Amino acid sequence: MVLQANKIKFLLILLLPLFFAIAVIVLSHFHLYNCIWKTITGHACPGCGMTRAFYSLLHGNVKAAYEYNHLIIIVVPLFVYLWIKLLMKNTPYK
Repeated sequence: MVLQANKIKFLLILLLPLFFAIAVIVLSHFHLYNCIWKTITGHACPGCGMTRAFYSLLHGNVKAAYEYNHLIIIVVPLFVYLWIKLLMKNTPYK
């Protein structure tokens, strides 16, 4: 039973990028990417434009992604690293 639960957990972790991509597409499609910080203060936060940057990356437009938020070049490799680390930690196939 524990092995089955581990396999399900591993599968969910494996599918995290898919869930993330779907969330970005839905947020972008319905224009639900307003920054709360910018709405309250009128100033952009370091994460402003990140949803649009990820959306551009999902469509293969690296230049637009970088223009939306320069931190995308740090965030994407970090997410990939953390995802792989999480997969390796939770793999049921040790």
